[in-house]
This record gives sequence, C-alpha cells and structure tokens, in this order.
Amino acid sequence: MNYYSHNIGDYAQATMHLSLVEDAIYSRLLRRYYAEEQAIKDDLQLICRWVGARTEEERAAVPMILAEFFELVDGAWRNKRADSEIAAYQQKAKTNRDNGKSGGRPKKKPNETQSVSGGLPEETQADATGNPVGGQQKPSRNPNQEPRTNKYSVPNGTGGTPPEPPSAVDQIFALGLPLLIAAGQPEKQARSMLGMFRKGHDDADIVRAIQQCVDDQAIEPVGYLQRVLRSGAARSSRTPNASQRRTSWNEEMGAAVGSPGAVREVNMGVIDATTH
Repeated sequence: MNYYSHNIGDYAQATMHLSLVEDAIYSRLLRRYYAEEQAIKDDLQLICRWVGARTEEERAAVPMILAEFFELVDGAWRNKRADSEIAAYQQKAKTNRDNGKSGGRPKKKPNETQSVSGGLPEETQADATGNPVGGQQKPSRNPNQEPRTNKYSVPNGTGGTPPEPPSAVDQIFALGLPLLIAAGQPEKQARSMLGMFRKGHDDADIVRAIQQCVDDQAIEPVGYLQRVLRSGAARSSRTPNASQRRTSWNEEMGAAVGSPGAVREVNMGVIDATTH
C-alpha cells in the first residue's frame, strides 16, 4: 500500500498521552505495517532498526508501544485496524484486476443500455403530437415553437412545479456521505471530514472533486479528495451560471428517475397567435 487513511482526530485521541519519541515509534510502525501489508515480525532488534531506535530511551519505548497498540499472534505483532484496512484494500484491488481482465467494468443489462437523450430513455420521449420519438410518424413543427428542451419536470396536468436543484452544500453531503461511509468511515466522522473540507475549499470545487472521485473509483476516497482539492484539479475555469446549473441538475434527475412510460414536459415556447 502506498497510501492509508489517517484519521487525525482518532489518532490524536489515542496517542495524546505518548511522548514525542513514543509517538514517532508508533507512527513508523504503522507505516511499515501498511507498506508491507502484513504483521510485524516479533524480533525486537529488527524492529528497533526499522523505527530508528538508537538510544536507550528509544529502544526501551519500542516494546511499550508494541504491547499497547499491537497484539502478539503466532510470532507476529498485529493491529486490528490496520488488518481491516489492508483487507479492504486488497479486496478492492482484486476486484479492479478482475474487471480489467474481463475488459473493464461489468456491462449493464440490455434494458439499462438503451439510447438516452436528455437524460431519459429515447423511446419514452414523446413529441408535441404524442408520438414516440423514432416512430413511424414524424410530427410537424410550428415555426413559432421553440425546440424542445432537456428539462426534467413533473407530469403534465399535475399542477406541480419542477424541483429546485439542490445547493452545492446539499450535493456535498448527498454525494460525499455515501462515498465515505462505503469506504469504512463512520457517518459522524464522514460528516466531520466533509465539514473540514468546506472550511478550506469552495463548495463547488468539493462537489467536482467528489464526482471525480466516484468516476475514477478511487480506493481511498479521503486521500483522493485531499489531493485533488489541495492541487486545485477540481477547480473549474469558468463557474457555471444558474441556468447551466439547473440544466445539469435536471439532466441528472432525469437520468435517475427515468423509466418506461415516464412523462416529460415539452416546452412549447411562445405561440404567435397574431392574425395577419
């Protein structure tokens, strides 16, 4: 493993009683554990060399740290949290390798790969005459009618209004919480992590970083988000206006709730009824 999740709050609470030397020894042992992806062999002289314990004080601290944070099992010092993280990493890596050997991600089922236009299945879209798009009859177009827009709306005749797109803050927690929880973060800890991101970064940048993380299938979402936000790779060269944000959200909503028989709003524009 070249990376492992380091929760600052949990680590600080568990190690606040340690001296500077003891903290350094524990940190180096953890890094060795994750790098080797295996328990630490019960060889005190070798362990002291690994962590750089030279003085009498440093060498005396090594067995204390081992006894407090590790468990000796079958001749090796094990750490439950590290074992859990390594197992999750190895399983994720295996899944990615298997997908790669089979040509990428598993293909969707036939009814999930139909042509999509405007976020909804093509065959469910109806024109102004009620004929399905791609059918035998081609509807005529009123010269004063504006082109149909890719807007997600409630069914015609319900008297309802299209839902307002969520704010960037709503999107951060709607997308970020499931991502971090799925990676093993407790919900409370995941919320704190997202809140910490918001203190140092623009909300729109965080949303883009989360979306990139999902698209790239990052194994360690926390580290991925930290790197992307710190490097500025999630920043957009041009901030979308309200209309662009609404269009983008409507397209996402349409893709999420689209199903056979779904009714779409058709924007008829302005009809010129002037008598010539």
